[in-house]
Amino acid sequence: MRSAAALWTAALSLAFLPALAYAQDAARAAKMAELVEHVNLPFVQRLFVTLIDETRREMPSKFVEGIGVGAKLGPNWKAGNAHFDRARARIDVRIADSERQGRLEPPGRREIAHVLKASWTDEDLQFLIAYVKTDSGKQLLEFMDTLMVPALRRALSQNPNAPPAFAARTEEIARQADDHFRQVSPELVRSMQNAKPETDRAMALIKLLDSKSGEVVGQLWANKVMAEMLAIGRDELIEIYCRALAPLAAPL
Repeated sequence: MRSAAALWTAALSLAFLPALAYAQDAARAAKMAELVEHVNLPFVQRLFVTLIDETRREMPSKFVEGIGVGAKLGPNWKAGNAHFDRARARIDVRIADSERQGRLEPPGRREIAHVLKASWTDEDLQFLIAYVKTDSGKQLLEFMDTLMVPALRRALSQNPNAPPAFAARTEEIARQADDHFRQVSPELVRSMQNAKPETDRAMALIKLLDSKSGEVVGQLWANKVMAEMLAIGRDELIEIYCRALAPLAAPL
């Protein structure tokens, strides 16, 4: 009887373990989301908004250029070619429609929280949630925001897939971030020194974030854009071919 009871208890435990693990994962995900909700980096955000804006602006041309490469239409398949321009305008309308329906929205804070990886304990996570809500925490975030802009802008600008206009369009953001850093950093450093143990712990925990977390967040949006562009291509490619490419192919 004891053996049967033990087996029954073990079976019940195993049956409920997945549910327990799911509940624990959900609770941790909720805490990560709460943390991300209170992290505001306005200068960094402006860099990414500009990157997204420039990428969006280039999408129709890049898409139609790709069609030309695939169809081997040669060097005349470019802006100014009537067939190219009509195809680009058609794709632009479709992308605008996708934007209105929210299909190209950048990742939300909860999506970002879901992909962030760090070796934080639950107690670490609870500490960070509390810390970023304090004046010291907000000041540390403000300090980090202005400090990160130069290196982040440089890395984004040097990416071979970055839109050509990104560097020029973000010069003013970098200048404003630098001015703000010079104005507030002495006071921020003094304030953070007043809460040195908490600030040191927060900074140490931030270093435990997976170094690829930024890339993963960027990939979230890239994957969303790619999926939508493939859907648009599926729907529009035949139409574009009939309207734009067939007349070019006819003499061949």
